[in-house]
Amino acid sequence: MENNKKYGSEELQVAIILLTYNCKKLTEKLLPKVLELTQLDSKTQLFIVDNDSSDDTIQFIKENYPQLELIQFEENYGFAGGMDKATKLIETKYSILLSCDVEVTENWLQPIIDLFESDNSIAAVQPKVLSYDKRGHFEYAGASGGFIDHLGFPFCRGRVFDQLEEDKGQYNDTIEVFWAGGCCLAVKREAYIKSGGLDLDFFAHQEEIDLAWRMQLHGYKIMACPKSHIYHMGGGVLSYNNPFKLYLNSRNNISMMAKNLPIGSLIPTLFIRSILDALAVVHILYMEGPGHSLAIIRGHLSFWFRIGKWMKKRKNIPNKKSWKDLKGVYQTSLIVNYFMLGNKNFDKLKGKPN
Repeated sequence: MENNKKYGSEELQVAIILLTYNCKKLTEKLLPKVLELTQLDSKTQLFIVDNDSSDDTIQFIKENYPQLELIQFEENYGFAGGMDKATKLIETKYSILLSCDVEVTENWLQPIIDLFESDNSIAAVQPKVLSYDKRGHFEYAGASGGFIDHLGFPFCRGRVFDQLEEDKGQYNDTIEVFWAGGCCLAVKREAYIKSGGLDLDFFAHQEEIDLAWRMQLHGYKIMACPKSHIYHMGGGVLSYNNPFKLYLNSRNNISMMAKNLPIGSLIPTLFIRSILDALAVVHILYMEGPGHSLAIIRGHLSFWFRIGKWMKKRKNIPNKKSWKDLKGVYQTSLIVNYFMLGNKNFDKLKGKPN
């Protein structure tokens, strides 16, 4: 039977939701840091949410951390589904969606809460995301705040495509962005629910970009807060070399455009993206072999076979706006900058995001 119990209380202000799925080793290594460096009390609580792990994750938590609130699901809903269901079950003011492959640092939480409290229109905040393995460099999943170009390619301050910059403090200012990274995503629960939450059909990858897009359409702000920083073990849950990751990114990227773009922009954007993604298939076939190139093809086929479902979701999203009306959209081509002009760092890109 599905878990429909409500958690939290009127007193609870911050719920840290740590999602696990077959990650006993990661939990064993990184959960102690969360407990050590987070002041937990009646207003700030940690919840372990498990997506039906088949390894020893649950047993480890029960034996070593019986004091923690544990929410168990009876199937794997992916990152999007697990976090969405947990966020809606736990009644609180702010929810911190924390991946099990994140290492937190001293005073990681307070700057995020302070930023929320400074502006009621803020719906989501991310810390600066640095690499767990290559300390001092940005990490793929958010870096120092997420942006997107007018063809739907996401990138970050500190990460353009696969190019990861060294963190020299060049992106330490707190700014409004297009999207906030999902590995440590802080949301105002009221705004989260009003905007529809994470889309369960995404399963994992780019669900946070889709959410941030809808939050903007509802009139909210998305912020990067580099006063807080964490380390992310990229690929800790799903390896970067796994074609399934590329499949999800391919499918979900065009799906969120189908959901959120005005119809006049959607048709030409999907046409151009189909051409560019076809070229990417050829490039990846040469560089990495058929497994990864087929993943992109499968992603597109999955989208087109289910396009009716994706288009129906548009009915629940008000005030669809063109790219130029959204914060954090880069109006110049990222493809041209990166591959033709060789501008691979965020601060070298020609043109500026909205």
